[in-house]
Amino acid sequence: MITTGQNPRIEYEHTRSKIKPIHDNSIVSCMAIASGTVSFIEEFFTKLEDKFSDQDPTGVRQIADEARDAYTEVGRQTVENQVLEKFDLSISDLTNGGTAFESDVLSSFLSDVADAQDDFSRQLEVLVGGVDPQGAHIFSIQGFDLNPQNTIGYHAVGSGTQPARSVFIRNEYSTDTDVSESIINTIEAKVQAEEARGVGRKMDLAVVNRPQEDEQCCEEFSREKKDKWVELYEDIIEAEQQKRREVISDADPEYTRGEIDENS
Repeated sequence: MITTGQNPRIEYEHTRSKIKPIHDNSIVSCMAIASGTVSFIEEFFTKLEDKFSDQDPTGVRQIADEARDAYTEVGRQTVENQVLEKFDLSISDLTNGGTAFESDVLSSFLSDVADAQDDFSRQLEVLVGGVDPQGAHIFSIQGFDLNPQNTIGYHAVGSGTQPARSVFIRNEYSTDTDVSESIINTIEAKVQAEEARGVGRKMDLAVVNRPQEDEQCCEEFSREKKDKWVELYEDIIEAEQQKRREVISDADPEYTRGEIDENS
């Protein structure tokens, strides 16, 4: 699901994958995914790509740091455009003493800036994941903060965050979980997340391996396996729906779909 516009915001399913390859060489393999307003996502990835046009990162943390900087740049520009541009001002004018203000005027500007920053933070969240010589890494960027999630080994962004994370907690997911089981957990988390408003039904799935394992990764994640994951995804959805029907039936056996249709 993607979101376009600001007020009113429009949400709809899109055919393009939200997973973005960031870098892939003999040392680092890294991808990212962003949730929120599509214009912010596009600008974020454009700025991030520009940062690596003339450098070769040596680790996932370096990529995550650059991603945070790109996030901050987009947020700063958005706030200035929405709040300060009509006054021919920038954030540095407010914070670096570049322009003299009465205290109440300055307080009002800073309050408006803080509100715009909070609104932007709700409209763009980023997840960065990859592998390098030190192992696998995952980072989240929310509210202008970069947060490592390496200890627990999973994270989620977007409107389905809480139900998705609950699956990993319930299944006692850890960094020792193997790839196949990790994918099953991820698919189940995606299905659970669909209960939240704003989460689409389409699913994109990617596996990031160490660069030297690319050949093994391609063999392991073949078309046949992809089809099996899709089948598993559909089975989990059917199981969830069946469970709901059973719960309703147990609570009131006469409350059947036939009765609903008959009396509606």
